[in-house]
Parts: sequence; structure tokens; C-alpha cells
Amino acid sequence: MGIWRFFIDTGGTFTDCLALTPEGEERRIKVLSNAALRGVVAEVTGSARVRIEGLPETGDGFFEGYELQVA
Repeated sequence: MGIWRFFIDTGGTFTDCLALTPEGEERRIKVLSNAALRGVVAEVTGSARVRIEGLPETGDGFFEGYELQVA
């Protein structure tokens, strides 16, 4: 078994994580620094779809598995 190396940069909205496997392979992930993002519903595009403005840039599929709560 080799040693994994981890590098973590916690920002205000996102935390960037980089790991180096024992074989030297890079693995990266970006996660929320806290449990909530705030935005404004700009348009209802379907019975279960909305367009939200004011969110930071994210990659495709970033919000998979998240739940939208409207307050």
C-alpha cells in the first residue's frame, strides 16, 4: 500500500480538493463549502424545472443528488 497525498483549498462558496494516488494519478473534486447556495428563480421552465440566476459557475452534473428548497 502506498501513500495518498491530499491538497484542500476551502473558499467562501466552494472547496477544491486534489488527491494524488500512490501511483501518481490526480483526482479532483469541487464541493460546496457549506450546505446552501442562494439564487433567484428567474423562470419556471416546466412542472419540475426552474432557471436560477445568481449561482456561481459549476460544471455539468454538479447539482445531481441535491434537493431544491424554496423558502
